[in-house]
Amino acid sequence: MADVAALASTPHIRVLAGGGAVLEHHGIKPSIVLPNATILVDPASATHLVRMLLIEGWSVEWESQRSGMLPRTRATMRHPARRCGLDLHYLIPGFFADPEQAFDAIWERRCEITMNGVVVPAFDRQFSLLVAMQFGLGRFSGVSDVSGALDVITAQVRTMADGDVESLLERAVSIGGTASLRPLMVALERDAPELQLPAESYARWRLKLDQTDIPTRWLLAVAESPRGGRMRLALRTRRRFVGGPGGLRKLLGAYRNLSSARDRVRDGDASDPRGMEWAAEDDPHSLWSLCPTA
Repeated sequence: MADVAALASTPHIRVLAGGGAVLEHHGIKPSIVLPNATILVDPASATHLVRMLLIEGWSVEWESQRSGMLPRTRATMRHPARRCGLDLHYLIPGFFADPEQAFDAIWERRCEITMNGVVVPAFDRQFSLLVAMQFGLGRFSGVSDVSGALDVITAQVRTMADGDVESLLERAVSIGGTASLRPLMVALERDAPELQLPAESYARWRLKLDQTDIPTRWLLAVAESPRGGRMRLALRTRRRFVGGPGGLRKLLGAYRNLSSARDRVRDGDASDPRGMEWAAEDDPHSLWSLCPTA
């Protein structure tokens, strides 16, 4: 992370550290050694930063980009001279505010930690708690132990003052992350927040659509809610968002919008950091040169 922060500072690209070291810094979990450093980059600068990393000798690990129905929201990158890889995120699924506005809000509340002797900007404790609720404590980019995260974080939040808990809820609402917080509120026997649908701009960016409808945004919210509670969330909220006449037709249309998103991203333009065209096809540093031909 320290190397990336130094590289990004020259063109003033905003990056934030997350993951195990930041969770440890905030006392959320013990130290754990992870194979990749977790970095969140300003979505507006993602393409620029990836191109800079390619020029510096980093390459994209394409096999790690190919699982799941929805497009990936990160690039996993490797360097032959570095033991630790990068998980470079340009959006955090499950936080449904406009991606640029969400990053601005996260950046505004950032903290600073020291990594390898270098001071770097990082997620603050509140946001780290929300990310852990969304993805578990195993790793930021995986979903290895969400239920374990709930137990750990519930125990910590029980020691917080009521005002601090309310502040955590307000923070979740402000970045569209109430789905991640709902299991915690239930465990604390507090009123759980209502499901927030993704902002129209979030859904358009995530699915690469010119416009979206309510059923599509609802299904996207269910798909990106924490694992373990998706079916309950769908059953509890389906009638409100996909009920009424033509409900099945609406649901099928929403499913088609989600299931075809990866194809739309693959065919995307060169400014889209999720596809295969981060650089021009004839650029020697293009991701095209790293992609299988099949």
